[in-house]
Amino acid sequence: MNTFETGTYRPPMHSFSLLLRVTENCPWNKCNFCMLYRGYQFKTRPLEDVLNDIDSMASIKERILSHTDSEGNFDMPAINQEYFSLRTDKERECYAMVFNWAANGNMEAIFLQDGNTMVLRTDKLLKIVERIKEKFPELNIIASYGRADSLCSKSPDELKALKNAGLNMIHSGFETCCNETLNVINKGFTAEQELEAGLKLKDAGITINLFYMPGNGGEALTEKNAADSARVMKKINPEYIRIRTFMMKEGSPLYAMNSAGTFRNMTEDGKVKELRSFIDMLDGCTSYVISDHIINLLPYVEGYIDKSRKGILDYIDEYLALDSTDKKRFQLARRIYYINHWNDLDSLNASQLSNIDYMIKNVPDGAPWEKLILSYASKLI
Repeated sequence: MNTFETGTYRPPMHSFSLLLRVTENCPWNKCNFCMLYRGYQFKTRPLEDVLNDIDSMASIKERILSHTDSEGNFDMPAINQEYFSLRTDKERECYAMVFNWAANGNMEAIFLQDGNTMVLRTDKLLKIVERIKEKFPELNIIASYGRADSLCSKSPDELKALKNAGLNMIHSGFETCCNETLNVINKGFTAEQELEAGLKLKDAGITINLFYMPGNGGEALTEKNAADSARVMKKINPEYIRIRTFMMKEGSPLYAMNSAGTFRNMTEDGKVKELRSFIDMLDGCTSYVISDHIINLLPYVEGYIDKSRKGILDYIDEYLALDSTDKKRFQLARRIYYINHWNDLDSLNASQLSNIDYMIKNVPDGAPWEKLILSYASKLI
């Protein structure tokens, strides 16, 4: 049985999407906060290898769909028999992904990996997208990561050609639209490039997912980070703004900068307050904001800004108004992944609550407490 290559990382919304590795690792790989691709060299995969992988995916799809009845129901005994008859772990991994895409992902989406597929020449990317559409006509979404600088390098006609071929969604890690913060995190592009990239995608009709990272400018830049990011994102008015709270990863340059005192990491509350300012200043935007990553303290920041902004702000204010003990209880319970809302503190069992209260009692406020929270939260990056 044929197999295909996949990378490690993809946006949370693509948990049931097909994953196709088009490039390997990240062409920039210098962001001061990111450790995902450190130590790995960026490569573009040969076109023929990628096209063969698409064909392999399609072959597996046909085998799986052959085990359905006229109403689309899966013959699970036959599926399981075929799965367990496969000879290698790689074959089973590929088979399971295509099955999950068909059974749980509604055959809706494919995500092109790794960190920045848009760095490819447009003619090569068009051949890949065209083969995907040929082999998977049922797909509604063909998505990719795309850095702002790579998107800027594409002409409006190139982006429109990609959209017409089927590439209709981009996820872009802006993180911030504040030039000072972009310098601190060494993102490698400017807010002006972000605006250009966003407007080009809009003009091409490609769905935009922009990532905002509260706290990545540290204490010194928090107000400007929120204001500048809101200003640029309002001009773009992307379909989605996805929250990715900054969390220092041990071993990263920002971790070293914080230890040296040249960067001051923000507290959990500080990041929440920055997020609130950012949401508040998006007034007039129609984007859908969503807190869809486990790294975020507040998971229910969600809704269209023009319709749900007040409700989102009220939700954030409710958290900020908690007394210090309940706030700490929630922070720790959320980071240990016990609960998602402070109203669920009563659902903790005696052992869980005792463990949390023990840490609250024995870990001092300030840096020690934030270090404790980071020890749990950073594992989720």
